[in-house]
Amino acid sequence: MANFSIQECLPEHLPQVLNIYNHYVRHTIITFDIEEQPLSYVQGTYESVQEAKLPYLVALLPTSSPMEKGTVMGYTYATQFRPRRAYAASVEISLFCHPDYKGRGCGSRLLEALIQALREVPVSEARENGVKEMLAVCSLDPANDVRDFYRKLGFKDRGHLRNVGCKFGKWWDTAYSQLSLRSEEENRDIEDGRETAGRV
Repeated sequence: MANFSIQECLPEHLPQVLNIYNHYVRHTIITFDIEEQPLSYVQGTYESVQEAKLPYLVALLPTSSPMEKGTVMGYTYATQFRPRRAYAASVEISLFCHPDYKGRGCGSRLLEALIQALREVPVSEARENGVKEMLAVCSLDPANDVRDFYRKLGFKDRGHLRNVGCKFGKWWDTAYSQLSLRSEEENRDIEDGRETAGRV
């Protein structure tokens, strides 16, 4: 299926976003939330992403009428990795696809669109370096290692924490994957700077 669009999430999409999220709460360890969330939960996240001027995207099926909202196939967004200002250039991403549309390219296209949108986040007083690093913090199910999905888009494995979340009566691991939005030259300059500082 290729005839869907990627666009900025709007408030009217949030009830569908919530339904997708709560499916994963009920049935998977993709999220370590144990209880279903109310609409105010996704509204709060949406508002904080908007306030931070970061992207919140949805994949939408086309509609036969301009009056229809469209079906949300999936969604993705970015939040600052940690609240301290030094982390302003690093974001943590979230991505969920409707279970009926998994395996149809929705997730890959959403992530590709998010990567591009993050490259275009403007420099600002709050984010003086723009966005330079993307992190995916993944709960690990041995039967379905979600890191494989991120690896295909260039993410690198950066860490693995053992037995940190308990859900469905079992203990689960968490892993960190990272994608740098810097050029190779920028990364080389950073490493050279570290080496120089280490010799002082």
